Amino acid sequence: HAVTIIGTRQLRELVLATREALMRELLRVHPAWHALSPDQLCHRLASFADLPEPQVFKALRYDRLADARSLTEAIRTLDLLRKLL
Repeated sequence: HAVTIIGTRQLRELVLATREALMRELLRVHPAWHALSPDQLCHRLASFADLPEPQVFKALRYDRLADARSLTEAIRTLDLLRKLL
């Protein structure tokens, strides 16, 4: 079996694409939430999903995720949020 290694650059691109997918779903399902400030939105999503607010903030707003583990965690969090909407 061939193993595909995804670099940090590709993971960053996946984080951005996953964020965009979450925002599209959020606009569709909870359009009023789109008017919230970024901090309010993080709080609302964390409360809604019963996740720690720092985890949601890091996935949704933090752009300095440097390592593969942090990027992968952000993707998982964003995908979970989108599925819970």
